[in-house]
Amino acid sequence: EYNLTNEGGIEGTTRFLKNITGMWLLEQSRKTWESEGRKYSYAEMVDMAREAIGFPSTIDPDDPRFAAPKDMYAEIKAALKESGQKVPENDGEMISCIYHSLTKRYKEVIGMLQGFASFKIEKLHVIGGGSANGLMCQLTADALGIPVIAGPMEGTAIGNIMLQAKVSGLVGDRWDMRRIIGNSIQTITYEPRG
Repeated sequence: EYNLTNEGGIEGTTRFLKNITGMWLLEQSRKTWESEGRKYSYAEMVDMAREAIGFPSTIDPDDPRFAAPKDMYAEIKAALKESGQKVPENDGEMISCIYHSLTKRYKEVIGMLQGFASFKIEKLHVIGGGSANGLMCQLTADALGIPVIAGPMEGTAIGNIMLQAKVSGLVGDRWDMRRIIGNSIQTITYEPRG
């Protein structure tokens, strides 16, 4: 019903999680734009979203219709039209729609996970490429009402290096690895506004 999962980790740990569609929506829309001659850098897309930040419409990013459409941009527009919402008139509004749709979904999922957790979820740590998107991290902090810690961007590579160091006897346990990473990698904290 909830599509939750457990993922095995280092030293017998288990991570309880819910997979959520992330920047797939944006990447696929970007392909459409590029096929039409509109090429945007990631920084340009963030600026475009910032300019259209008040765009009100959202979709459910996890709706199966968005798993592999021929044209993501057209599919999102169709979903908005079908639900009676405003349809984006430009690419910036579409990017803003995607960002707000994701943050809305993050809030729903954090609320669901909180119902299962034996502790209060007090922060969200974003790693990987998404941690470099300051606007998205701030919107997420605002939507969740908790701090978002962004970084490291290369989380997988750093984790692999730490595991190699552990196997080689250079570090002790996962707590040593966390301490080393925490002391070595700069993160940015986004506090919720309002």
